[in-house]
Amino acid sequence: HSIEYISQCALGLRKDRVCIVSVVGKSSLGANACKTALVDDVLGRNVFRGLFCQEKDVKNDLGFLQICTDITYNVSRCLLLLFLISHIVIIVNPSLQFDLNYLQIFRHLEATRLKLQPYITDILRNVHGLSNDWISFGRLCSPRVLFVFENYEKNNETIVKNKRNYEKYLEDQIYRFLRKSRIITNICSNSLFAICNQTDFVFIATKDATIRDAQSFFLDLLVKYCNSEPFEEEKEDERNFYSFIWAHISVALSRGFDDNVGRHAVVPVFELPTVKDFFNVLQKLKEFFYKPVEEMSKEMATVFNQWRSSLDADTRFSEARCAKGLPIAMSVYQDSLPTHYTSDFHERKVAMALQMFTLHARGPALFDYARQLREECDRFWQNGHQMCEVLSLTGNNCINPIHITKSEDAATGEVVEDSIANTNQLPSMPHCSGVKLTSACDCGRRQANREDPFTVKAANYDFYMLMRSKCSCGHLERVEFPIFQPSTTDVKPANTLTVENSLMTQSEQEYESQPDIRNSFTNLSQSSVGGVEAVAESVDTLKRSEILSKEKEVQEQPVEVSKAASSKDEETKSECSSDEEGDEDESDDDTENGGGDRERDIQLVIRESISSRLNTYVNQSSTTHYLPGMLHSMSPSGLLPKFSSWSLVCLGPSSLYSHNMGVQDQPGFISGTNFLLPWDVTVKLEHSGHLPPLWEGKRPPGIKNKKTLKDGTQFTVKIFIGTEYECPRGHRFMCSAPDTILKANLGIVKENANKIASNDMPLYFPCVCSRTGKQLIAQLMRIHIVTPKAPVHVTLDPKVQPGPPPCPIFSPGLPEPVRLSQSAYWILRLPFVYEGDHGVYYPPKDRLDSCRLLRGIYGIADYISKPKVK
Repeated sequence: HSIEYISQCALGLRKDRVCIVSVVGKSSLGANACKTALVDDVLGRNVFRGLFCQEKDVKNDLGFLQICTDITYNVSRCLLLLFLISHIVIIVNPSLQFDLNYLQIFRHLEATRLKLQPYITDILRNVHGLSNDWISFGRLCSPRVLFVFENYEKNNETIVKNKRNYEKYLEDQIYRFLRKSRIITNICSNSLFAICNQTDFVFIATKDATIRDAQSFFLDLLVKYCNSEPFEEEKEDERNFYSFIWAHISVALSRGFDDNVGRHAVVPVFELPTVKDFFNVLQKLKEFFYKPVEEMSKEMATVFNQWRSSLDADTRFSEARCAKGLPIAMSVYQDSLPTHYTSDFHERKVAMALQMFTLHARGPALFDYARQLREECDRFWQNGHQMCEVLSLTGNNCINPIHITKSEDAATGEVVEDSIANTNQLPSMPHCSGVKLTSACDCGRRQANREDPFTVKAANYDFYMLMRSKCSCGHLERVEFPIFQPSTTDVKPANTLTVENSLMTQSEQEYESQPDIRNSFTNLSQSSVGGVEAVAESVDTLKRSEILSKEKEVQEQPVEVSKAASSKDEETKSECSSDEEGDEDESDDDTENGGGDRERDIQLVIRESISSRLNTYVNQSSTTHYLPGMLHSMSPSGLLPKFSSWSLVCLGPSSLYSHNMGVQDQPGFISGTNFLLPWDVTVKLEHSGHLPPLWEGKRPPGIKNKKTLKDGTQFTVKIFIGTEYECPRGHRFMCSAPDTILKANLGIVKENANKIASNDMPLYFPCVCSRTGKQLIAQLMRIHIVTPKAPVHVTLDPKVQPGPPPCPIFSPGLPEPVRLSQSAYWILRLPFVYEGDHGVYYPPKDRLDSCRLLRGIYGIADYISKPKVK
């Protein structure tokens, strides 16, 4: 706005000749970025106002080395502009030492001035009213440079007393530096500025003209006025800043500067501009120096770019160092690399390369070259060295190069989204982790190595279907679990988003609407000590909060462990009729004598249903949409999976198991752990009718000869149960309790099955082979059951919770517990992996007890013939 202000002033003011004085340099620490306090003191008023930078964009996010080049370049443009339009340039120094960095700056300014002089001449030629000397020379004159050194320390008596000597010393030193650097020459018109040898050009300021601390200022003034000595007036010949600067200004306003040195006299160029001309030229030159490089001509832009590059010596050095360290760091990254590797390994190698790079790289270019190094490492990794990072269902990475599977290729025909170029076709191959697992078939009679599965179908179905062709279990009697039956070829997976609350309400309603189903099965309850019967009604003891499945399931009250200990070992096979009768007779004698060694009896009361049991509830399942995962308590109603992850097979008659020898023809069992545990259950029949047809005409085994109850028939059945765990190495063992591995020394089993029948069994258990090395976790894979030859059915209702809440509960999907045939050896094979709607449930690292087989899996149902229709 200076041009507008001058145009409004009086005509005489606009035509006044002026001497231009510029102040540059550095300010002291306490000067608050103001270096013109001495000038304001001379003028008697605050002429120079403070400028506060309000630009807070990228500079707040960058380091000093990154913005130092821009700051230096902007300062250099401002300095060159001041040297072109000033008569006197005052350089302020905050201390008594001359900054040698000025020498390099002056050389760059002079070189740039000579390159830009033709362009400056063209600009001045377009300004009306300028003299030819000013236009051809490109500046008012060769300006004089004055140096001001601030020394405001309190302990500066030595400097004050010898101030003149210090000034002379600094003058000689500065003049010598400038002459040796060829910044000043004999002909001042050929130099950036001139130094006057006939007048002082160095001034040391010892009195601070700025009140930096108001409290100290007034305190010192008060002490001065309280001094009893008369005040001494300032000597007229004392040298101050006003006399120092006015000596040069008066020469400029009178005859001009002539600072040439040498034998040959050269007429100097010196112009005193009017105020109007000065501001017009200043505006034109400012637009010229601060014009964006994109708007300049090609030649002019080259000059400015060279100027900037010459000032950026630190960046050039930094780029040279970084360029040298870049290949070294890249070689560190490529050292000992496999053919393909994961992103985690890639990140570790990149970190090693960056660490090596920072040992060689320096300066502001480090960040840009570090980014370039990372891009080159990423490019190298993505160019055929990426590994397929799909995790198997056991948590292992696929070791093949990045690829697509055949199923993905057939289904989508699209390349997996990745950083590899779209023109590169990814190969199609199955996943492979390189990990081999050892597993047994459905019946457990044959073991084989298996690939680490990547799909639920491969884990729970494909391997066991392959083993059926290699083992006799393919021809055994088995229970078929419900699976999806398509009615068309266009089948699709259903949306598995469910609402837990709705399923809970639905299950409760279904449960309440089927009382006969509940009454037709056994309620296992704990009897009191001494054989007193304590049977609780099942409807009153069932907890509705445990009803999570969508099917109608039978709820059984858990059996509490009895502490009965057998007085002698079992020496006979479980299904020899004569031995059974003998054992039961002995049991009758023990009962009459007060119970023998048995502290508690598990009694079972089976009542006849008031009405005929309803037909088996069958959900109306969809024939066009299948369940993509496994059946669990949160699965949508009416959907079935395409395959079953469970298996229930009958090995044959119960005589296949000998309690003296344990489980036979089952490889992989650890010695002493291949035994089933006996479970004695006292059954009380309360039928009003006759015995089942199977036992008509003879005494049912187990019925007491000496004593019968008034309200029914009571007998004891023996069931053999085993929970088998299998580790990835193929080691198998049974557990006698939720926290104990079965140990049968010399084939003598002392435990019974009460603990495993009445408690939740852990789904995962540390294998004994992990004691000598890395810990391996064995998984509950099979349930062994040997059913008795008695007028009852053993039922199975397995429910598995493979994770902590809110993990759903997995089940085979039958609407009611499975009735096992009498006098048979049954094996229930559990899923290898459990996958819900949100992915696979991996074994937790810290809470193995939260993964469990829920209690209530075992039950007993009466064998009742269908009522006759009248």
